[in-house]
Amino acid sequence: TTQNYRMGTRGRNVDPGVSNPSVSHPSSHDFGLCPVKVHTPHQFTLKNTGTSPISYRWEVPVGHANKPLPFVAHPETGGLEPGETTTVRVSFYPEEASVFVAALVCRFEGKTSVFKVSGVGKYPFIRVKGPGCLDFGEVYVGRREEKQLVLTNQSQVPATFKISSKETKPGLRDPFTFSPSTDTIPPEASMPIKVTYTPKSSGLLSLHDYAISVQGTAPITVSCQGSSIGPQLLISTRQIHFGEVNLDLKTPPKAKVVKITNKSPLDCVYQVMMAASDGVFPMDPTGGVLKPNASVNLTVKFTPTEPANYHRRVYILGLGAFEPLWVDLMGGAYMEKRRPPAFEIKHVQQMRARGKVGLGRVTPEEICEMLRGDDGSEEAAAAREALDLAMDPPSFTSKAAFMDVARGPCSAEDMPFSLDESELDFGCVRVRSGEIQTITVLNNTSSKATAVWVVPASHQHRFKVEPPTADIPPHSGTQFTIRALPAETSSISAILECFAFFATMRSFRLVTDGIIIPPTCLLLRCNASGGGRLYPVSASLSTTSVEFPPVHQSDTVFQTVSVTNRSDTPIIYTVRLSQSVCQIDEDEKAARQLQEGSPYASLSHENTVSDIGLDTEQVFDVFPSKGVIKGGQSQILLLRFKAVKASLYRCKGEVTFDHQDEKPVGFALTGTGYTPSLTLRNDATVFVRSTFVGSSTVRGYVIENTCRIPLAYHWEMPSRLRGIVKITPEDGVLQGNEKATLKIDFTPDKVKKYVMQIPVVCMSRGESHSETAERQMLTIIGEGLTGDLTIEPLQINIETVRTGDSACRTLTLFNSTSVEVWYGLGWVATGDEQMPIDPSEVTITPETGVVPVRAHKTVKLTFTPRRRGAYSFTVYCRTLSEAQAAPQAWSSTKSVVPTAAELECYPSCVVSGTGGYPTVQVTDVKCVTISKAHLWGQASVEEINEHLKQDVMPDDVNTRHFEFKTICEKIRHLPVSFGAAVEGSAAAQIFMTLQNVSEIPVAFSFLLPHDSDFPIEKWFHEEPPTEDDLAQEHIAGNRLFIVSPQTGHIAPHDSVMLTLTYQRKVAGTHVLPVLFKIHQGKKLVLDLIGTTLEEGEGHLDFTAKVHHFAPVAIGDIAPPMQYFEMRNTSSVAVSYELAAEPFSNMCDEAYDFPVFQCLNSYGEIPPCSSAMLQWYFRPLEAREYQMTVPIVLQKERKTYEVTFVGTGYHPKHQHLPVTFNPVSTFPTLGRNPAFPVVLSQDVVTFGRISVHSLHRRVLIVRNTHESDAFSYDWDTEAGMSGEQILEVHPAAGEIPPGGHVVCKLALYSGSVPIVMDQSLQCRVVNASLQRRREQLRREEEEQAAMALEPEVAESVSSPGRGGGHSGGAWNGKSFGTTGSRSGKGRKRPPVTQLPPKYQTTSQLRQTMARLIEAANPENIDEDSPDLSWIDAPETVVDTRIQAHVMGFEAFKAEEPELWDTQYLPTVAVYQQHIDPPETATATGGQSKGQQGVGVVETEDEDLLYNPPTEEELEFVMGHLAGLLREVVRDPLIGETYLELDETPVRYFAEFANPPENDAENDANGTEEEPSEDPPEEVAFNVPEETEESINRRLLQNGEFQSLIEEVLESAIYEIILDSAMCPDDEAKTLVPSRGARMRLAKQIADSR
Repeated sequence: TTQNYRMGTRGRNVDPGVSNPSVSHPSSHDFGLCPVKVHTPHQFTLKNTGTSPISYRWEVPVGHANKPLPFVAHPETGGLEPGETTTVRVSFYPEEASVFVAALVCRFEGKTSVFKVSGVGKYPFIRVKGPGCLDFGEVYVGRREEKQLVLTNQSQVPATFKISSKETKPGLRDPFTFSPSTDTIPPEASMPIKVTYTPKSSGLLSLHDYAISVQGTAPITVSCQGSSIGPQLLISTRQIHFGEVNLDLKTPPKAKVVKITNKSPLDCVYQVMMAASDGVFPMDPTGGVLKPNASVNLTVKFTPTEPANYHRRVYILGLGAFEPLWVDLMGGAYMEKRRPPAFEIKHVQQMRARGKVGLGRVTPEEICEMLRGDDGSEEAAAAREALDLAMDPPSFTSKAAFMDVARGPCSAEDMPFSLDESELDFGCVRVRSGEIQTITVLNNTSSKATAVWVVPASHQHRFKVEPPTADIPPHSGTQFTIRALPAETSSISAILECFAFFATMRSFRLVTDGIIIPPTCLLLRCNASGGGRLYPVSASLSTTSVEFPPVHQSDTVFQTVSVTNRSDTPIIYTVRLSQSVCQIDEDEKAARQLQEGSPYASLSHENTVSDIGLDTEQVFDVFPSKGVIKGGQSQILLLRFKAVKASLYRCKGEVTFDHQDEKPVGFALTGTGYTPSLTLRNDATVFVRSTFVGSSTVRGYVIENTCRIPLAYHWEMPSRLRGIVKITPEDGVLQGNEKATLKIDFTPDKVKKYVMQIPVVCMSRGESHSETAERQMLTIIGEGLTGDLTIEPLQINIETVRTGDSACRTLTLFNSTSVEVWYGLGWVATGDEQMPIDPSEVTITPETGVVPVRAHKTVKLTFTPRRRGAYSFTVYCRTLSEAQAAPQAWSSTKSVVPTAAELECYPSCVVSGTGGYPTVQVTDVKCVTISKAHLWGQASVEEINEHLKQDVMPDDVNTRHFEFKTICEKIRHLPVSFGAAVEGSAAAQIFMTLQNVSEIPVAFSFLLPHDSDFPIEKWFHEEPPTEDDLAQEHIAGNRLFIVSPQTGHIAPHDSVMLTLTYQRKVAGTHVLPVLFKIHQGKKLVLDLIGTTLEEGEGHLDFTAKVHHFAPVAIGDIAPPMQYFEMRNTSSVAVSYELAAEPFSNMCDEAYDFPVFQCLNSYGEIPPCSSAMLQWYFRPLEAREYQMTVPIVLQKERKTYEVTFVGTGYHPKHQHLPVTFNPVSTFPTLGRNPAFPVVLSQDVVTFGRISVHSLHRRVLIVRNTHESDAFSYDWDTEAGMSGEQILEVHPAAGEIPPGGHVVCKLALYSGSVPIVMDQSLQCRVVNASLQRRREQLRREEEEQAAMALEPEVAESVSSPGRGGGHSGGAWNGKSFGTTGSRSGKGRKRPPVTQLPPKYQTTSQLRQTMARLIEAANPENIDEDSPDLSWIDAPETVVDTRIQAHVMGFEAFKAEEPELWDTQYLPTVAVYQQHIDPPETATATGGQSKGQQGVGVVETEDEDLLYNPPTEEELEFVMGHLAGLLREVVRDPLIGETYLELDETPVRYFAEFANPPENDAENDANGTEEEPSEDPPEEVAFNVPEETEESINRRLLQNGEFQSLIEEVLESAIYEIILDSAMCPDDEAKTLVPSRGARMRLAKQIADSR
């Protein structure tokens, strides 16, 4: 048995036997990445592999939240016979981007089979490559323009797109096409889309938006715009005047040419409208086709028939041209008996202007009345105003021109003359007598007129006018008869011209120039045919569909089409328009909106079509509607559309030919009228961001013109809102469908919420349409809050920055308000510096920005100085609007420098900085053999410092030249001289201190001639060496010059000591250029110059080859003596002599007056000595004198030239400062073994002082050696000349290791004016070394004696055992012999060798030479026994004494304020201060009151070292206090302030001789004990002695004054010692020495 299973629509018989149902299919399928909301199919085969039929059903499991998974199987159910297969289609349709996995279950016969599917849904994404708006520009009608749009699929799934228009307006043809408009783009691929623009009508601006839609994503908007233009025709002239023609002469007609040019790239059909081929103004040709960029000449003639004035405006139309051409044809005809007035083009223009203002029917008489004056009435005033307006030529638009073509120059109500019909159709004329019709010429004015008819000569046999001329009464008409005569079968159309003019225009005697009115040309078209047509018509239209450009409601627009006669014979055409016009609305609501003049946005669909019954002539019109077209020619038809309402209009028309109505040619007209419609988005509401008062925020707002006509808008800003809100632009024009983004600038002036309504008025562009203007309101909502910024820090100090480098600092802006604040940062130079700051030197990043609410923002300030000097500027912060914060806006805003008052209102930060170069200065130079004053000039220290102070030049930082010689050519050279010495002498060393005077670390280097900053390549070609190169190689090979260190770094304000060494190995003068380079700084070439003399060769050294004398006043009777030093550095004496010729030449120039005078112009200088040339400089004029003097060495025959320069000045006009050789006053060299003893001052300057004055200074001599004591000895006689006396106290002494001694300098100026610039030398010897060497000598003598006489030596040495001489000791160190020096182990000298004690000088020199050659001088052991017989070397330290001694009168004139400070001592006082009676020696021993300080010894050492008692202190203080009180209370002291004491100061012999015992005591240098007898008084010739006189005399006594001064000086001296040397020693006492106190007490007692 079997069972019947019905599965679906089929029934199967199933065997009930044993069966094993099974199916086979793929186990799974992965769809991969698939686009969202797109069906992705997959097919597979399902097979019944069992032995019996089965029925199956596919089930899809449910996903999360019972949402079905996006998989579908089709067919869902079915049945299979054994072995049968079927195709199953599985579709994947994801609705979201996610991963989907499912198991499709196939259920069959109680069994299941699973098919696993999976897929990933992803959103496709496409992007438009290129601009979002395709602008096709201007395209000619009939042509097409193509552009390409590229769509890129940036996703990993296919993207199916569709391009559709977003235009919803009905009846508008889309001129843009996309190909393809729909397609699929593969993943990560691109597809080009071709966009084509094909305009059909000229003058149409198309702007359309298109949406590119992709399933599952938002559409992308693309805009296309283009404008259609027609052919462009140009005419050569707008007017032709033929002048006056005498009809009596019957001359041939004049002819003129009008040129028409086609400026377009396509053919253009042109035609002269209503042309009369043989009328008054015949033209030839009257039509044709113009090729691209071609021209045609139209010939115009003037053929008048009656004596009158003639004028006609002829229009020339081009097919598709946007505007017609016109030309005014004028001419006059006269006869002997009748001559009309001559007229010009201005009369034609005035006539048209009068018609435009409503005075088209004014008569000549009325014009005379208007020109004569008004009567005060309003009508007269208005008429006169209109007449004045008519005097200016009117603007003639294309629309007006088309209107003239259609209906004449004036509207019917404004035309002075008119015809009652514009066209007569006679039909088929068959009667021989012809057909007659009448035409009436109407006179619409109040004056008599005349009408003259002109029939073309070629048509006079067909048409007759009777009468040809007639008068027309005022406000009446005259009827004329038109007769059409029969002709052949051909059709004919003639243009009859009627010239109507006022009767007064017939004679020039009746009118004046101001009231000439040209005639009016009235045209009448007459059509007639000769009979039936024998053959079919062949004619066509240029287009069957005409679309007019959109216009404003009630406006008019024109288009042109052409009718072409393709046959050889003329045909008559007739154009008929349907009697009804279709107006298409959306619905009844839209219709009601249309009646109210609403925007055309309601016209969106053509679902309702109603016949609104408008007259066709009110909406569409055609001209000419009838006519005759000759064979093979065309006729241009002018189509007119007037939008009665804002709607879409359509009309059908047809053209029939030769009255064959059964075969018309149809065409369609479409036009659209609009009213202006401006769309304000977001319900005309704008929310602007809250901002702080005084600042601005900017918001963009989009407005859209939703109509297709241009729209002009204007925002009427209320006066109360001006300054608070601003809309930019305030007015503008939007093309059809165009959008514009406005900028709304909100600047609140108060803290409040603002709700502002601003009206906007929109209307159609062009002619006034005020009656349809639309007014809308835009609501702007915003809030004004308080907002402010602060800036930190308030002050920034930037340390010195190297020029060209940058230093960055951070500024922080804090916003503590509840609104975000836009800021602008600028800077302005401040401070006293007037140097401009370049904008590139200060940069702020970012300059503008926004600080969020209650937040802060950091900005970077970069300082990049370009010059050296101080900078000071202020960074200020201004709150801005978002628009003002734009970079360009802020650049223009910050260019206006804020005033000081404005700057105080802004948050600001004062920034100061310094730009500089790494700069060094030479602060000190030293040499063992050359004094500092001489070395300062020889080393060119001033020139070096001046050069290093200058700005860095391009040559200093030029890295293009790396060869030494090339670099040195561009750099300044300065000499550094080591002086001269005999060959074999010790090497000369110059110690130079370089100090970094800048705030920038300095890196320096010295380059020798063969050094380079860059390695020289092997291919580098070197030039052949010159003599200088060979000399430099010789110097470098012998290492004559050594610079150490050659490189180094100096920290700011730190210093380094350079050592320049010159070894005197080879005789001659050696010059070596050395490049001194500061990294990123100055460069300088130092020419190291050294001279090595041969034995016996003489030589002179000078401080400088140009010597400047101190300025001297002209007329100075006693000029100061000045000196010039010459140094003999050779080993032999030299004799010098100054050449006399320069002196005589200078004397001749100065009128035989010795301006320069040298007192010792010749002489001899011993070896290693110097000579001071004594000079007098006496200027005669206030100018500079200069003289070059050769100095000749007689024996050596050497000549040196020295230039002496002196300046004279007028003492009443100028005061020159005192000048000396520039030398640094204080030493800056650090500890140097070559100078163990240094002075506190290298220069002691007294400045200007008067003669007979006494001056004092203090010098400190320091011993910097750690273990040895040094003895010193001042040489006050060396270098001194004249009457000046210089004393140093103590003059000699010894300084312990690390100790010092204070020396007092006293200078007595003498009686002779002089300029002192001389060295004071101090000889220094290592006393400890000297004692050690003496000890070594004694030991060697003892050993030598022991070797010669052992018994004597033993007797000599035995007493020393156990307590002999142990030598000197400092600080516990014994200088006696040690075990190493006991003689044990030492080699006994040979018997033939004499001890050093008995060697001659030459033998000792040879020994020293061998020692020097055997050892490096730097490594010589000073304590070596080999040097025991040589005394410790003596070195010299010197200080420069500079003073300008002047006479009394000269000093008072130059230094009046210093005159009272000059101390002029008497002879006794001078002796007390210059030659003190006690003997002075310096000691370095240790005492109770002082340690390591030189003191003065007296007779009683106990008095010197013991401190005073309290009684002594009370005694001295009591006497001093009493003396001071007496001095203050003395009436004579008070009188001195009231009366001028004219008593001259007594000097020398004016005083009485002192007592003999005092003189003897002074001579013996002793001090006598005080006696009980009163001393003899000095005779002052005082009659009687009273207490008052004794006190007065005591105060006037010079000795008393000297003692008082000595006591005060000692106190000050002790203060200096305590403060400078031992400030922490409390045991110091400021009490004067015991000896000084005793002398003071004795002197007081003697005086009383």
